[in-house]
Amino acid sequence: MKVVLLGPGADVTELTKIHASAFSEPWGAAALSDLLGAPGTFAGQLEGGFILVRAAAGEAEILTIAVRSEQRRHGAGTTLVRFAAEHARKMGAIRPHGVFMGGSASLKSVGAGLITLLGRVNSKMH
Repeated sequence: MKVVLLGPGADVTELTKIHASAFSEPWGAAALSDLLGAPGTFAGQLEGGFILVRAAAGEAEILTIAVRSEQRRHGAGTTLVRFAAEHARKMGAIRPHGVFMGGSASLKSVGAGLITLLGRVNSKMH
């Protein structure tokens, strides 16, 4: 699976469709474009999936990851996370972090840049 790096000004039409297929409250094209245009933010896209990441202050934050249902369980998500971890490292990020629906969590690097959830921090957003 080949992942394509996307940055500011990229066409987010396909990302919008993928996000809509994966979430009941998807982000629209304007939101995805605005995020992708923010400093330190990049996306990795492959057929049927994408990951959106912000790298800043030595951390990499996964903003969203979405994979179409028919592409799941075939390594697309793993490939996207590996790509994002590698690219974020090139940007100087050394610690992954994620905020998930229902709360935020600390993440730990595992192996080739994969991440594992250490535990939920707080199930309420402040």
